Amino acid sequence: THGKVTFTQDVERQKQHDEAQFACMSSQTDPDVVRRLLLNYWQLKPPSVVISVTGSARDFALDLGLQQIATDGIARAAKATDAWIFTGGTDTGVMKLVAGALASAKVVTPIIGVTPFHNITDKHRFYDPKRDSDGGSDSRRVHYVKRVQNSDASCALDEQHSHFLLVDDGPSSSWGSEIEMRSKVEETICDYLRVPRVLLVIQGGPGTFRTVNELLSSGCHVVIVKESGGCAQVVAEFIEPLLQQQSELADLDVLKEKVEARKHKNDAEAKDK
Repeated sequence: THGKVTFTQDVERQKQHDEAQFACMSSQTDPDVVRRLLLNYWQLKPPSVVISVTGSARDFALDLGLQQIATDGIARAAKATDAWIFTGGTDTGVMKLVAGALASAKVVTPIIGVTPFHNITDKHRFYDPKRDSDGGSDSRRVHYVKRVQNSDASCALDEQHSHFLLVDDGPSSSWGSEIEMRSKVEETICDYLRVPRVLLVIQGGPGTFRTVNELLSSGCHVVIVKESGGCAQVVAEFIEPLLQQQSELADLDVLKEKVEARKHKNDAEAKDK
């Protein structure tokens, strides 16, 4: 199914906020189909850069000064480049922070949440196999109001996002099951439009490591907010000793060799403990 979603039942507030678009899809959906959905069906203005935001979702805490610097930077970058912003789409952690910062700065740009369908609170509002398998119209209007607290099992969608791709990887899917699909969609869009992709890392845990590794392997640029802690700090402290000499930055082969050597050293040290 696909359609539009409003995040309030207040008629006056509905008039003040544009409806968000959503589409439910399988994790096996061809990324080029999603690319056509965004550009042709939803008619989004092509971006000059895709900014993919990843990091902590739960237990997110950031120094207020650092938070201000990071969000101001994101808002300026998005405004100056006509960027598309991709996040995890829920009203938690770094996703909520970034979407809220762009809204506060009045930056009008697509904020696209790619979210695991089975971890969305009240997911049946968007798709229910018993209700939606009758062969009728698959377009619907959803009034979505958060009524329960976020938990490890499910989270609500964030009302500041403009578009949602709700990815179904099966009933047993969990957080992170959408990462591969999201990466393929971002890569497909960038390849088709010949625009760069930038990954922004703020804090983060094990899932963030997976995202960083996958995107680095595909040649994506990565920006790390080291002082935010978590995955961002660990990755930064791993790389920094390898970049002490400016000349090493220009030779990617040398840098890759040094990264591999440092990984082997860390593995050896871990085995000795």
